[in-house]
Amino acid sequence: MLREDFIVNLDEELDYVELIAHYLIKSERNPFEVLQNSTELKFKEKFRQILKIETSNYRISVVPKGVLPTSRKWFEISVSPKLTMPTRAYWVEVIFRDKNHTTVTTFASNLNATISRIINSIEET
Repeated sequence: MLREDFIVNLDEELDYVELIAHYLIKSERNPFEVLQNSTELKFKEKFRQILKIETSNYRISVVPKGVLPTSRKWFEISVSPKLTMPTRAYWVEVIFRDKNHTTVTTFASNLNATISRIINSIEET
C-alpha cells in the first residue's frame, strides 16, 4: 500500500526512528491567556481584515528552521491550551525523528525536562 498509494520507496525513505508523544500539563497560570499574549501575530491586521474580527495566537509550534517535515531528521513541538480545559492546562504534542535511534532515545529521556523548560519559558513572557 505504501509503495502504490504514497509512492514510497521503503528501502530509501523509511530508515528512521520516530517518537510521538502527547502531554497534558496543568498550570497555575491561564494557558489560554499566556499563549494569546506570548507572541505577536505577524499577519494580525491582514487576518482582522479578512475575518472581520480581532485575532491572536492560540498555538505555538516550533520546527527546525529550513528542514522539510519529510526529512529523516526533523521535529515539531506544538503547545496549545487543552481544548477541554483551556484556562487550566496545556496540550503539548511532540514529534521527533532521526536516523539514529540513540539520538531519539536520548531526546526521549530528556523530554519531560525539555517540555517543562518550554512551558516555563512561555509563561515567563
